[in-house]
Amino acid sequence: MMSGDGDTQGSVTPFTAEAAEDVLREACRQAELDPTDAELLRLGSNAVYRLNHSPVIVRIARDPDALLEMERAVDVARWLAEHDFPATRVLPGVRQSGAESSRTGRAPRTARNTRP
Repeated sequence: MMSGDGDTQGSVTPFTAEAAEDVLREACRQAELDPTDAELLRLGSNAVYRLNHSPVIVRIARDPDALLEMERAVDVARWLAEHDFPATRVLPGVRQSGAESSRTGRAPRTARNTRP
């Protein structure tokens, strides 16, 4: 996977802002969203971006093994929306997790609407 010193191991690249931006651009392309001038809010266990051209937050997981956790988070967000709970909404009509993991060796991502 990833080494502590940032070197590449195997075909997986280190989790950097640049690597996350590559995944962000591809995820936005697939979702037909504009990633231009996206703001990196956080880079830790996830990279979290705010898109400047639409009210969307994109979360990219560091760990490819996070797919189940991401799917669970999306399921919970959808359940909360069904019950009109005031929480961040999953972006409708967009595949939410796993879209990038197989192509890039990077973990899944989610896109959420910033307006409940």
